Amino acid sequence: MDQVTKVRKCLNREEWKFLIKECRSSGMTVTAWCKLNGICEQTYVSAK
Repeated sequence: MDQVTKVRKCLNREEWKFLIKECRSSGMTVTAWCKLNGICEQTYVSAK
């Protein structure tokens, strides 16, 4: 794996950590939060 791929993977992981934290702290259901934020619920669930 080259350096650029490693950096992208790390950033992507950090972005998902942030999004999951936002969802959990919102008090909304995953379905409602994903709809509000334009995120496919299946993608969210697989990222967890």
